[in-house]
Amino acid sequence: MRSFLLLTLLCLISHLNYGQVQYGSKAGVNISSIHFKDADPDDFRERLGAHAGLFAEFNLNEKLYVRPELLYSLKGNQFTASMSNNKGNIDLHYVNLPLLVGYRLTDKVAVYAGPEAGYLVAAFSRTEKSSYNLKGKAGYEDLDLGISGGVAYKLTSTWQLDARYTYGFPLLMTYYTLDHQGASPEKNRDGSNRTFQVGVSYYIDQKTSNL
Repeated sequence: MRSFLLLTLLCLISHLNYGQVQYGSKAGVNISSIHFKDADPDDFRERLGAHAGLFAEFNLNEKLYVRPELLYSLKGNQFTASMSNNKGNIDLHYVNLPLLVGYRLTDKVAVYAGPEAGYLVAAFSRTEKSSYNLKGKAGYEDLDLGISGGVAYKLTSTWQLDARYTYGFPLLMTYYTLDHQGASPEKNRDGSNRTFQVGVSYYIDQKTSNL
């Protein structure tokens, strides 16, 4: 991922003379879940969330562009506790920084992909009767990493619709287990965010808002 970020930065710097830099805001909905490798999938289901933030779009040439974004994003899942049949939500509040490289297939349609980093600013487990703060507890890590890919469609000169899927790496939680002799705790990482997003972007500069 570091190599990708460095290569993207070098390409961006070398092509800034091409001219157009566009700015705007975006917002939309999330359908998210948390994937655990040994969990019963019936205990964890998708939940609705939201995202909103800002973006900049650097045109490298007529087809290629780089788009960093700064977003607030609510992720997590719905859960059912098997023993008590207690239902609730895991609320994971992130500040996300996707760095996307896009390619324009036509004047209106583009595809894009790139890495996404996230910082966990708040985390809660909520049921109808209770709410627990998970931030700094239960093994949840502050840093989340993933890879995103999607498609964008230009509605007008200032409005764009996009859909993407973000595959989170299994870094969400850290926990320790004992070896077969009951000693020497081993560090384990598990849990990954999986998020489908549909969003709308608004380009502030109407004169240079070509896809």
